[in-house]
Amino acid sequence: MEVSFIRPNFDPNSHILKGHQASKDQLNRPQTLEKLRQSHLIHFACHGGFDNANPLNSALLLAGNAPLNLEGRRTLTLRDGRRFDLDSQGLTLREIYRTLDLPACRLVILSACETGLLSSQLTDECIGLATGFLAVGSLSVLSTLWCVDDFATAWLTIRFYDEFRQDGDVVKAVYRAQQWLRQVSVADFLIWCRDSLKMSATDLDELEFQLEDYNQTAPFESRRHWSSLLVSGL
Repeated sequence: MEVSFIRPNFDPNSHILKGHQASKDQLNRPQTLEKLRQSHLIHFACHGGFDNANPLNSALLLAGNAPLNLEGRRTLTLRDGRRFDLDSQGLTLREIYRTLDLPACRLVILSACETGLLSSQLTDECIGLATGFLAVGSLSVLSTLWCVDDFATAWLTIRFYDEFRQDGDVVKAVYRAQQWLRQVSVADFLIWCRDSLKMSATDLDELEFQLEDYNQTAPFESRRHWSSLLVSGL
C-alpha cells in the first residue's frame, strides 16, 4: 500500500524493489548500488531494529531466506521476539558505512521501527541508522523513534509526500502531515483516500473495516501514531 500510493510521485523515474525482490542480495548488486548513488530520494518500507549493545548491528531488515539454525550467527532480535539473520537479511549500520555512497541524495525515508534511535557507546558521537545515511551523503533523513504502528506510519508517510510536493520543505511537510493525521476523522480520511488517492470503492470498504480497530472520532490522534517521525540533517 505504501509503495503503491507513493510511486506515482516519481514515475517514470522510480526504481522499486518489493516483496521477494527487496532482498539483501538484490540491494548489493552493482546495478542497484548505482541506482542508489544516482537517487535524489530513497524510501525504505520494511522492518527495522536498533541494537543498543552493538549499534553497528542495528539494521533495516530485508527479504531473504535465513538459515534454519541461527545459533552462532549474527542476529538482531526485535522487541516482539522475532529474530533475523543479519548476514542474509539485514542492511546493518556497519554495512551502510561500508557499502553505500549517496552523493545525489536529498532525503532518505526510513519507514521502519527504531531507525532514529542513537547510541554513543562506541564513540564520543551519537550513531544510529539515521546518522549512517547522513554520513554516506544524504542531506536529510526521516526516521522513527520507537516501534511504530505499521498502518498509521504508512499513512503518515503517504501524506508526507502529499505535503512535500507543495514546497519541497521536509520539516514543514512532516509537521503538516503529523497535524493532519492526528486530527483527521474517519469520514474525512476516507474522502481524502477517495479523491486524492483515487481508491476504488472496494478498497475504501476494506480500509473502513481496518479503521474499526482505531478510535472512530480521530483514528490516529494517539501520540504513538503520529509523533514518531524525526527529521535529521539539513
